[in-house]
Amino acid sequence: MIANFRDLGGLTGYNNQIIKTGKIFRSSQLSGLSKEEMDDLIQLDIKTIVDFRNKSEREQNPDDPIPNATYVSIDVLDNSNDLSPDITTIMNNANQINKLMDTIYASFVTSETANKGYSKFLELILSDEGTPLVFHCTFGKDRTGYGAALILKILGVSEKDILSNYIDSNQELKQFNQGLLDQLKKAYGFSDENIQEITPLLQVNSSYLEHTFLTIKNEYQDFDSYLEKALDFDQSKLTLFRKKFLVDE
Repeated sequence: MIANFRDLGGLTGYNNQIIKTGKIFRSSQLSGLSKEEMDDLIQLDIKTIVDFRNKSEREQNPDDPIPNATYVSIDVLDNSNDLSPDITTIMNNANQINKLMDTIYASFVTSETANKGYSKFLELILSDEGTPLVFHCTFGKDRTGYGAALILKILGVSEKDILSNYIDSNQELKQFNQGLLDQLKKAYGFSDENIQEITPLLQVNSSYLEHTFLTIKNEYQDFDSYLEKALDFDQSKLTLFRKKFLVDE
């Protein structure tokens, strides 16, 4: 199966209602898909694919076209290679990864481009023909991880469950990351010590997402104010979103 591909459905949200399954999926990049993986996506009747990657990432590993699905590119970091959490940026900043990731995660809230991008993302999900929808970046852990957290928080999922869903990327990407590390070891002659240093850079840490929540609090006081002022997502949209994706247990 595609690395880090998951259904956001099934979690408990607002008023103890359950998020509908089969509607919103998160993933890593959809390039180089096997026939089985493509068949799985077709079976899910995907209507919209949202790609958060920058231009360079999209050109290097373009998504495979999914029949009957509309492809939408939303570069939430404004094509900035300095901020995009891709493998090149990560390796170039290995000695200051926490500082880099805090900067990236804060930008999800403070960047005008990110605000416009995530606003468009939410509107696509709300649109009549928007779902089933799959959204992704390269690894499906940072830009996608924040997008998933945004959806889950709107739907009233507890912060504990949001963080758990976020951290699950480490397990979901374990096999994918091992393959990548093997490639790097072979291509660049990395030692076992080098590999040990790189491995944490391919993972998520709860402190990254918590830093984003703190940035929201510092910039907007509360989540609802952030939604309305930064993402143009007012109470009526919030109510509609919950009505569309939550069901009684």
